[in-house]
Amino acid sequence: MQTYLDDAPISTPDGTLGAALDAARAASHDRLVIEVLADGLPVPPEHLDDPPSNTPYAQELRFRSAPAGPLIAESLLQAAEALESTRGDHIDAAEQIQAGEIEAAMGQLGEILAVWQRLQALVELVIRVPGVSQDAAGGVERASVALSSSLTELRDALTGRDWSTASDVLIEDLPALIDQWGGALRAAAQIAAGGHP
Repeated sequence: MQTYLDDAPISTPDGTLGAALDAARAASHDRLVIEVLADGLPVPPEHLDDPPSNTPYAQELRFRSAPAGPLIAESLLQAAEALESTRGDHIDAAEQIQAGEIEAAMGQLGEILAVWQRLQALVELVIRVPGVSQDAAGGVERASVALSSSLTELRDALTGRDWSTASDVLIEDLPALIDQWGGALRAAAQIAAGGHP
């Protein structure tokens, strides 16, 4: 199987997609693989997640890479914007809890928590990317610790039906974290893009 990274041939120990993925990642150093073509067609996402063991996977595999920094910076800025857009949702959910509209609040909370969970997943991704400085991830990691504490307090309050504490977390703690996370994400994006915070 002929395998290329950015048009340069790379060697793989066998003809499987998994081995080729490992070889391409190793050869890309601090760049991210952004496209994989097998005989001219995009490799299905499920094959990238769980590579089949057939060999050869294709006659020709072509990997394309891009600098990690700008892609990470864009993702971090998009995350900051998505988080900022939930500020009003936090207040709405707290007001629903205060008004005794618990079922409506729970629906709103599900959406809010999904955004926070995506942010935490993004932090894990940023930290694992080769070539990303610890400075770029450090501020976001600190914000993540504060978030975990507030989410635990919110979960405990909801489990214990302590509506007063739950609304306080939504009105005070989490909006403050939106500011902290927004600043940390933007600073990390600037560092990842090659600038200074």
